[in-house]
Amino acid sequence: MTEKDSLEVKISGKAVLSKVLDLEECDVVTPSVSNITFYKSKPSRSRGRGVAVSSKFICYGLKKGKIRIISQVCAQFRGLVSGHENVKDMVFSPHSSNLLASLGTEGNLCVWRIGGATSEAIRAFQRGEHLDDATSSSKKKDSLTHELVFEMKGLSHVDRVDFSSKSPFELLLTSKKELILLDMVCVDGRVLFS
Repeated sequence: MTEKDSLEVKISGKAVLSKVLDLEECDVVTPSVSNITFYKSKPSRSRGRGVAVSSKFICYGLKKGKIRIISQVCAQFRGLVSGHENVKDMVFSPHSSNLLASLGTEGNLCVWRIGGATSEAIRAFQRGEHLDDATSSSKKKDSLTHELVFEMKGLSHVDRVDFSSKSPFELLLTSKKELILLDMVCVDGRVLFS
């Protein structure tokens, strides 16, 4: 590579911009990458997503239908959600980075409210302890809280779940033949989500 390279932009064969770039003056940014976890599950041929990301959390499906939650603030803060035979799809709400919708192969649709780190986890972190060291391997405790706030069964034909961009209480469910708009606030006249 030479010290100076030229940039030339042509429109219809005519040069409209020509500039000499001094590459020594350019700042080259090298991104840093660090592993969060090793993902050992076999890839599936599902149309759904195996990973969901919000501004606060990263979630991914595990074997036996569990979902691992990792805090983006501190990867040491983790949680584990159970509620499916296998996870078919999952997505975070664009309205709230704490709401995760998950769809299982058994047909269960779940919406989880992911909370912050438990007080025990925060104290261990402040003491400089790694959470894996602070608890015995046989009794590892989740350091992130979670709560099931909505559940609907019998949706085994549904392939994908998405939150509506217009309302935090609406979900879009898609299958090969239909698109369903689900209002979580009122289903059959009953208030289910508030």
